[in-house]
Amino acid sequence: MVQFSAILPSFLGVVLTSGDMRLRMLEVLGHGAYGVVYLAQDLNYSSSQPKYYAVKCLLKQPEDSEHYRLQQREISYHKAASSLPNVVRLHQVIEDDFYMYLVLDYCPGGDLFSAIIDRGVFIDHNERLRRTFLQLLDAVHDCHDIGIYHRDLKPENIMCSADGEDIYLCDFGLATRHKLSVNFGCGSSFYMSPECIGDCTGRKPFVTSISDIWSLGIILTNLITSRNPWHVASPSEDVAFAAYLQQGETWLRRMLPISRGACSILARIFVIEPERRITLHELRNAIKELNSFF
Repeated sequence: MVQFSAILPSFLGVVLTSGDMRLRMLEVLGHGAYGVVYLAQDLNYSSSQPKYYAVKCLLKQPEDSEHYRLQQREISYHKAASSLPNVVRLHQVIEDDFYMYLVLDYCPGGDLFSAIIDRGVFIDHNERLRRTFLQLLDAVHDCHDIGIYHRDLKPENIMCSADGEDIYLCDFGLATRHKLSVNFGCGSSFYMSPECIGDCTGRKPFVTSISDIWSLGIILTNLITSRNPWHVASPSEDVAFAAYLQQGETWLRRMLPISRGACSILARIFVIEPERRITLHELRNAIKELNSFF
């Protein structure tokens, strides 16, 4: 696959202008397959009270190409979700002859992956973990409520505020408005549901909103244990997942350092038959009522 981000020039020091907005690119925040994200300072604000944005720089695609269609779809879905409380806001899209610039909220706390792995902020912190996961549930519920199904839920696509108290969902590049999908293998393998992989459930249309719930279960495991329960939800590719299919909740209790209550919740998420999986509403109530995750 072409890594479009690899052929982008450096935008460091560049000033973007659109209407009243003037943004100077200060530093690179991160790279993806399709773009590079920069920290940008709004030059309309004084240096004593600076205002910052994150700017995602993308190579402009030919209007008759599939990449252009996917680019426009991502922008459309992100705009539609931008007014939701726990979603990174897309403020503006700036274009020139060769590039597109998505002006987004800057979240100085970094992504949830770094909070979990690098800073360990959730270890033995029940209420912090509960608050974070409930916010994530609300973000996903609100997106589903307006007919947007994310399909790539993972800690790297969840941003944190400076104090770590609030989280915001981002990256709608794989999102869909289709309630049913036959787009197998869409997302990140660690977080894909069995029905999205299609190995042990058969390749049949699956419900995208329910598939998102499986991904939330993997994220909840990340938050509690700083690890994944398996690499991929395919018994032919992952012995840990194959063992879970045979032993169920017993395997989860033995392998994961979590409370019985948390284990019970995960077992209700990691149900192979999507129609029997816990709902978002039920999951939210279960998380609120849980005494301890550890």
